[in-house]
Formats: sequence, structure tokens, C-alpha cells
Amino acid sequence: MQYAFPAIFEDDEGSIFVHFPDNETSSTCGKNLQNAIEMATDSLSLTLWSMEERGEKIPTPSKIEDIELKDNQTIRMIHVNTEEYAKQVAEMQAREKAEKEKNLIKYYREKAGLNIKQLSDLLGAPYATVQDWNNGRRKPPIWLQNLIAEKIEGSC
Repeated sequence: MQYAFPAIFEDDEGSIFVHFPDNETSSTCGKNLQNAIEMATDSLSLTLWSMEERGEKIPTPSKIEDIELKDNQTIRMIHVNTEEYAKQVAEMQAREKAEKEKNLIKYYREKAGLNIKQLSDLLGAPYATVQDWNNGRRKPPIWLQNLIAEKIEGSC
């Protein structure tokens, strides 16, 4: 489904905060206007898609002319397509699943933002061993991979 909702953009010392008058639970921010619009589009897409998935009624968008603004606020219509968003989410989940299945240790290491040395230190394992796991040259048993994944997740 396609939707268009008004979003209020509030400039606050280098950050732009965004909220939707028709859905106060959906808010976000951006580093600049373009980033704030992208974040608002993603936030609204997720909110409306989730509402559709749960069978909830989508609110009627407010009219721009009925919304009062403060001096540091502007308003823009944010257009989203929840069917396209659902496809993007499914593609992202499929890529993530494939990466995880291909190399579980590398997947969790990258997700945690750890380099190989940091992971080696975290596990108390030799650097060369962790490097081999990360590069796919060697693979520990699945039970050990799962333990390592739990250890990495617990470190974040």
C-alpha cells in the first residue's frame, strides 16, 4: 500500500528531529535534512508495515494546513510504499541468513564491530586461528561456533 503522512522536522543545533503528528510513537532524527528525510521514510515504512502485519487500522493522515508549527519547525509529506518495504526487509533477511550460514563467526564479528584481534582477545584464542575462521580456511564445530556467537553477542 502507498501512504503519505506529514512529518514535522525540527532543527536543533546540528541534528534534525522528526516526528509524525498522526503517530507519536514513530520518531527519528538525522544529521542533515536529506538524512532526516531518509530516516523518516524508513521509520514511517516500518511503523505502517508493522501495523498492516498486525491487522491494525492505519490512521487518516492530518492535513498539512491543520498542523501548527513552532519557529524552528518545518513540515514535509513523507511518501512510503509498504509493499516495497516488505520486499526490502525480506531481501535483507535473506542476505543476512546467507551470510550467517556461510560464516557464522565472521557474521557475528562484523555485527559486533570487532576486528580479528579484538575477537581473538575476547575469546582468548590464537590470532591465527581466529583469522582462519574469519577467512573460512578453517571451521570449528557448530557447537563451538554457537558458543562463540553467544560470547560475541554478550560482549556488545
